[in-house]
Amino acid sequence: LVSEDESRGSAVLVDAVSRQIVVCATARITIIDDDMAGVISWAREEEHIRTTHEDQWVNLQVIRKSGSNGPITCQYKTENATALAGTDYEPTSGTIEFEDGMTFAQVPVKILAKGRYGTSDCFR
Repeated sequence: LVSEDESRGSAVLVDAVSRQIVVCATARITIIDDDMAGVISWAREEEHIRTTHEDQWVNLQVIRKSGSNGPITCQYKTENATALAGTDYEPTSGTIEFEDGMTFAQVPVKILAKGRYGTSDCFR
């Protein structure tokens, strides 16, 4: 057994039948720190949403990877690109709270109904 602050450890292999030591060796061990808070990112870089004649809510997925130790928070807000707040979507902002062990969250965004079709708009 090796603790996180050690970088060397021993391994002993024992024959299962004779119970004799077969190999005793010392090796450099790399410990992957799995008790980190993690990294937050969007589940997808792009989300394609088909507009309708009515306003619709979409939930954009946020994931926490490479660790999930402890509670953490993340602030978010929408920004215009080719889609305009108030015309194409309702601007939104808030805070996502990840509890200890939580790896998934959603950000709700209201997409406003469009009278025209065949265009492609985006927001950040």
